[in-house]
Amino acid sequence: DATCRELTRTALQAGYRNFFASVLARNQVGFAQGFKDSGIARDKVFICGSVNTKGVKGFDKAYRDTKEGCDENLKAFAEGGIDYVDMIMLDYPAADCESIRGQWKAFEEMLASGKTRSLAVSNFGLSQLDCILKDTSLTPPTVNQLRFNVEAYDGATAASIVAENRKRGIVVQAWSPLRVSGAKRQVAEEIGKRKGK
Repeated sequence: DATCRELTRTALQAGYRNFFASVLARNQVGFAQGFKDSGIARDKVFICGSVNTKGVKGFDKAYRDTKEGCDENLKAFAEGGIDYVDMIMLDYPAADCESIRGQWKAFEEMLASGKTRSLAVSNFGLSQLDCILKDTSLTPPTVNQLRFNVEAYDGATAASIVAENRKRGIVVQAWSPLRVSGAKRQVAEEIGKRKGK
């Protein structure tokens, strides 16, 4: 938490204004404290929190676990005087459509309460997105954050993924966008050298 606190304060002082505080990285409290230290006005920063109830099975269990995750987010952010997030992200889908709808019910309640302004998912395939989208009474996710980098997909596959999400009204956001290793890392390094980077 101390490292995250310092890094958050430094990033804010440097002008960063878009933050993802991850439940998986356990950096929400440190982020909130660093934000509070900065003195930056809340409405000047975009904050995304996350909930991870990966693989949970059953509507009721998925709902309860996700609701608890939402509450834990808000409690952690409250340490920095943050009383809402701009976006809440579901890190991974539950085991099946019924369970995903349980997760989404908890998210819908957080949205209705005003504690978040938008809903997002991460690591959702198209069939998992459709578990939410088939019920037109539900709020669709605005973002689908995917492992999206030069190692993950070739150009045609990447374009197809973006197009299919776009058809559903969802923006693709990359996690680990610059990750490269092996042969692709060598290519990236060669390009960097040619460009003086």
